[in-house]
Amino acid sequence: EEYFCDNIKECLYKGNEYEAVLTLREQEVLNYLYDGMGYKEIAEKLIISPKTVNRHIENIKNKIGVKSIKKIMQML
Repeated sequence: EEYFCDNIKECLYKGNEYEAVLTLREQEVLNYLYDGMGYKEIAEKLIISPKTVNRHIENIKNKIGVKSIKKIMQML
């Protein structure tokens, strides 16, 4: 399979100045997913709706160029 980048660090940052590719909220969602939290738990923690969590996850997948969040977890 082909990704936009070889590892998650390259996906999260671009260029020499490490400009974040993911928003702060997307990074928070990704961290909570990595910690094993589900969408509903993340929503409660961040005081947002589960639909918004899903939207953030879709944005993450699109920015990194993968079809599933499982692939991102494998890259971490």
